[in-house]
Amino acid sequence: MPGPDKIKNPQQGIVREVYIYNATNLSDATQQDGFFTAIQTAFVTKVLSESDGSFKVKLPPGKYSVFVKEDKGLFANLYDSNGCINCVLVNSRKASWITLTVDYLAAY
Repeated sequence: MPGPDKIKNPQQGIVREVYIYNATNLSDATQQDGFFTAIQTAFVTKVLSESDGSFKVKLPPGKYSVFVKEDKGLFANLYDSNGCINCVLVNSRKASWITLTVDYLAAY
């Protein structure tokens, strides 16, 4: 366990392909071992994140699900109260922020 003198390292980013679909509910995709496949909603676009993990993409207003591409499939680990996977709401002429935590190999 970290002690009071422990210095925390800043969060580090990773380079990954980020896949964006129309808002996807848990019932709209197959999940196995924490990875999603067979997503039934419309694929919108994909983008490669920068070395610090950041990415940006222009999207029309709407609600989207954001996934990270890994060897075993698409990864996402957040769901809203309606079961929407890694949802982000995009409004006209405004930036939307989402933090993606790729922690399936983490030990806490």
